[in-house]
Amino acid sequence: MSYAITKPTIIYEEVPGTKIEIENMPAYKTQDDLGDCRAFSLAAILQQYVNTKWKSDIPDPKNPPFDSAISYFGLLAYTNQVPNIDYTFEPNQDNARSMRDIIDSLSKNGNRLILENCKHFENLVKSFSSTGQTGLNKRDEFFNYSRTIFERFRNKDEKNVQNLSEQIGKLNDYVKLEFNQPTLKKALTKNSFNEFLYTLIFSECKKENFPSGFRAAAFPLDSMDVTTSEIKNQILKGLHLNKPVLLPALCVSEDKNDECKMPHSIVISGYKKVKREIATIEVFKIHNSWGADWQQKNNDGWMDADAICKNISKIKSKDGSYYRIASSSVMWLD
Repeated sequence: MSYAITKPTIIYEEVPGTKIEIENMPAYKTQDDLGDCRAFSLAAILQQYVNTKWKSDIPDPKNPPFDSAISYFGLLAYTNQVPNIDYTFEPNQDNARSMRDIIDSLSKNGNRLILENCKHFENLVKSFSSTGQTGLNKRDEFFNYSRTIFERFRNKDEKNVQNLSEQIGKLNDYVKLEFNQPTLKKALTKNSFNEFLYTLIFSECKKENFPSGFRAAAFPLDSMDVTTSEIKNQILKGLHLNKPVLLPALCVSEDKNDECKMPHSIVISGYKKVKREIATIEVFKIHNSWGADWQQKNNDGWMDADAICKNISKIKSKDGSYYRIASSSVMWLD
């Protein structure tokens, strides 16, 4: 979203009586180079849901108590799970589960989530926060070294895994997640690298029960062809229901054939009309996963509503003759 097609909207004057802003939204957090926008946008709507359901116990929605604070990086255990294979973690996925399936799966399983205080996942951001290619290189080095450990030392019998103090030290040099011998040895008994990563990073975190009973209200349905105007109306419908609205695939880079090369997941948490010179336009408020700095530099997220809707990702129709807005492009917790 830092290189989004959608440009900041210069706001001159709010039209009275038009503003909608969702209450109980969490603080802005940054995914940086290791996080995933799907995990962070999903965490934002889940935390808002928890903040609302447990409002009497969470007086400050931007700073929930430790037993009510969802780990944004912990959501990677769901968004980056290998499809149909539990207890896996696959960074930089090409073939991911749909957000609708992830939300419905969470609810059916009691909305059991990792708490923010389980591990210092913010150290992942600090460790790979260098800008540009340097940060990406550091991230890739960490995963490549992890793969080297798995391929060299994997053993089905944990008792036969040798002492790996040197490897533990180097892993912790990459990122301060307090990696330890018992967990690494357990991880090395797994069948695949993705199972190894899940065990190494997430297995020590207990999943706590949060309010559930929701489902993913999604639009459009699989067989529907819809317009950008219908997309905007559906977003407004969610906001009028006091729901933050998830857009799982806003296109921030596309090729000449309208095929999206870089989708980005965001949350819409507000709407209003503004006067801009002689024209009146509609704007949505984006709750992005690039942190408070991005919000401050981009009118606190207020952007042209029509531009946002026009940049919803498109996919080829079944017969391949045209591009259509993808199914489940607009969602909220119902």
